[in-house]
Amino acid sequence: MSTIINGYEAEPAEVTAIIASLVDEEDRTDPTILYMRATKLLATYTDVLAELKLLRAQAVAAIAADTQSYARTAEHLGLSKPRVQQLVADANATATA
Repeated sequence: MSTIINGYEAEPAEVTAIIASLVDEEDRTDPTILYMRATKLLATYTDVLAELKLLRAQAVAAIAADTQSYARTAEHLGLSKPRVQQLVADANATATA
């Protein structure tokens, strides 16, 4: 199961390596420990994901400000113009919050 985001796809081996670095074999010997470890990681990485989404939106907003055009930004990044507008709005919403 692989997610594709704007043409980028995680390599299965990379995902396996990251999981192996976060969950060791000792964690896997007890289902309760594995559950608690996985749950803690899900909570942590949900926050990491939110921060990465914000960083991406801020980067798009900066590019849009430089190009002064959503259309040129969209073409440059391989996104649709409405997606660029949405990301810029997301970045602006968090800047004013």
